[in-house]
Amino acid sequence: MTLFYVMGGGMGHLFRTSVFIKQFAIEDYTIITSNPLVYTFFTETKVIFVAPDDYDQSWKSFIDEKLPGLSIHELYIDSFPHGLLGEFAVWPKVDYPVYYLARRLKWENYKHHVQKMRLGFEVVYQLEELEDEHLYFVRNISRKIDPLTLAYPLPESVNPAAFNVPLDKPLWLVVHSFNQDELESLLQYAVAAAHQEKCEAYFLVISDKCIEVSNGVCIRYFPAADWFPLATRIFTGAGFNTMQQIKPFLSKATLIPFPRQYDDQVWRARVLNTK
Repeated sequence: MTLFYVMGGGMGHLFRTSVFIKQFAIEDYTIITSNPLVYTFFTETKVIFVAPDDYDQSWKSFIDEKLPGLSIHELYIDSFPHGLLGEFAVWPKVDYPVYYLARRLKWENYKHHVQKMRLGFEVVYQLEELEDEHLYFVRNISRKIDPLTLAYPLPESVNPAAFNVPLDKPLWLVVHSFNQDELESLLQYAVAAAHQEKCEAYFLVISDKCIEVSNGVCIRYFPAADWFPLATRIFTGAGFNTMQQIKPFLSKATLIPFPRQYDDQVWRARVLNTK
């Protein structure tokens, strides 16, 4: 069995992992996560859920009680090379290959978690440019670094009428998940932009959260990228997955990077805006 360690909030970590699994046609796998959005992407039989409310104890229980019974042939770690909180410090010695899906981290904020690093990587799949110190670190504990472009699904056709979305007005899309305050601030920014531009836009908010939308509607829909071809404007954060999917639509995108402890959205938005 292939075990995927996928921790972190929002849909990004889970979506990225699901794309990787499909791209490499991995069938016998299990996801370990503390993210309740996991069931958006994976069936219950594919998930080991670690309760986030008492994470330290839940992780210890997994290590002591469930891990010994798993027949692991390979381990993939998403984003955080030694775990979100450095929790791989208590992982038993491995006799199987370990792989790392590496996206950019604010290494200065994260590096204290690798002081007791015990794992080495067979392959590091580098998904975007890493900070120099981060790259130096993984080079020293891995046998190989492979740059990888993930094959995100192309947008599928959407019927706006099925969602009561009119097409007689400019469609302004607001896309964000997990954090309601950030979602509302993103919508407020879009509304202010429409007012400044004197545009009578219809606002379609796509999120796992439900908020009130004047002159529009909020729906739960995945993947939001299906709506990108129909949108006149797109307002979103600068998370990894969204930035990969929005590249063909950059001319109508407004990227608002949100502060994260480890994810460098400011860097990502700046890089895309200069292309």
